[in-house]
Amino acid sequence: MGTHKPLHQHTAGHDRHRARRAGELLLGALVSGALGVAAFGSAGAAHATCVSINGVAIGTGCTTTTGNLAVAVGSGTSTAVGGSENTAVTVGSSGSGAGAGNNNTAVTVGGGSTSGSGFGGNGNTALTVGNGSTSGAIFGNSNSAVTIGNGSTAFAIGSSNGALTIGGGSGSAAGPTGQSATVLGNGSSAVDSIVVGNNK
Repeated sequence: MGTHKPLHQHTAGHDRHRARRAGELLLGALVSGALGVAAFGSAGAAHATCVSINGVAIGTGCTTTTGNLAVAVGSGTSTAVGGSENTAVTVGSSGSGAGAGNNNTAVTVGGGSTSGSGFGGNGNTALTVGNGSTSGAIFGNSNSAVTIGNGSTAFAIGSSNGALTIGGGSGSAAGPTGQSATVLGNGSSAVDSIVVGNNK
């Protein structure tokens, strides 16, 4: 008959594994957010409403390649490049980027925020509503990332993941495959889990 570890040892090991995995996923979200989303979501300073379809632009601040659409209303920027049937829409002084894949959509409404969708995947959707916030549905297929609030983030990284953040100063991260993360509250965070409440 084999020996069994006490329950507290199993729990401690499991907690360490979850903490390490959470840290890795959040680090990946931060890196991808800094490099990927910012790169696609900032096509340069715009000063008026613009639209770009199939590489042809009216106004400044919207950039596309063939088969893609970018629209910006206000002083923001929109970029949809690489692949086809990608759409980037910005309302306000923010940035949206979709591309490097097919059927990706990024929508940003607010000031100083970004949304990024695609970056090597297909069928991803990123939506950011608020100021100083970021959403990324990236590096895989069929991801969804939604941020509603100020100073918050949502990242779905990999494939078939969903991340939802509603609140201020909060963050959610889901990945790498078939995971979901939801935060409802202020100053809270969730990795592949559901968190409801403030400062959790």
